[in-house]
Formats: sequence, C-alpha cells, structure tokens
Amino acid sequence: MTEEKRESKLLKILIPALCAFVLVACIIIFVLCLVPFEKTFQGEGYQITLNTKFTEKREANYLTTYHGKQLKVFFSKETFEEIKLYPERTDPENETREDFIAADLEVNGVSSEIYTDGNLMYYEYETVYKNKTYSYRAYVFKTNDAFWRVQFGCESSLKENLTKQIEQFARSIIIENVVF
Repeated sequence: MTEEKRESKLLKILIPALCAFVLVACIIIFVLCLVPFEKTFQGEGYQITLNTKFTEKREANYLTTYHGKQLKVFFSKETFEEIKLYPERTDPENETREDFIAADLEVNGVSSEIYTDGNLMYYEYETVYKNKTYSYRAYVFKTNDAFWRVQFGCESSLKENLTKQIEQFARSIIIENVVF
C-alpha cells in the first residue's frame, strides 16, 4: 500500500472521529450553559443556596437582593434597636415571629395568614406595580438581636409554577444565631 493510500485511509477515520468529538464537546458546553447549578450566596450573618442563574444586586432598603429571570429574593434585617423606635414596640426581644409578622402586616396594611413549614414561618401577599401584580412569600427568622425577613417575589402569573422552587430555596436559608 502506498503512503498516499495509507494517509487517505487514516484521514477517513480521523476526520469523522474528530467531528464526533467536537460535536460532543459542543453539546456538553451547551448543556452546561443552560442548566443552572446550585450556587450558595453568603453575606454577613446569612447564606442561601439558589442557582447560577441568580446575580446579587444592591437595592435601597435591603441588605441585598438576588435576581433570577423570574424570581427575586430580598434580604432585610431589623435590629431590636431599630424596632424600639416604634412607640408601640418597646420590647422586641420578647416578641415572637408571629408578633413580628402581625406588626409588619399591620404597618403595611396587608392581611395574610401565617404559615409554618417545619421551623420555617412565612406569610404571603400581593402588590401591584406598573399595572402588574406581583406575589411575595416572606419568611421570618428571629436571632438574638434582630428579626430577618427573606422575601421571594415574582409575577403573580408565575407563582404556582415557582412555589416548589421557592420552598426549596427557603429550606436552604441559614441565619446565624437563629432562635426558634
């Protein structure tokens, strides 16, 4: 067999193999770009596991926020000293999470039931902004010096589809020095 025929035969084998390898590599890269993987975000006194589709953003009135395509997460913390600035709330150290939620609902003119899921306690409400209705689920935690609120918000039309994901994310929340 001549050298030219050997090279031709080798190319007939190598080119399809190389094309298959490149195709598989492209598929793997494509899938890795589309599939969100778990990602843990941390801040002073807290952490939450969301996914790689979320980015952290700073917004007024919140410790931090995390924005996904359809869902936003808002972290806020009210220290006992801040709560004491309200004349009717002189003893926040002895307030329960239920007390905090009831006061929060009253101040904001919202009505909601209080729900529990294991050690998690939350309430739900809706708001209208720029002619769109948004649904929120706010989880409340108490520590030795503050109440924390972690709110998940989305367009109301998406709430049903996102509920299981919200619950999964909420179960991943860790607040330092939490008191039950």
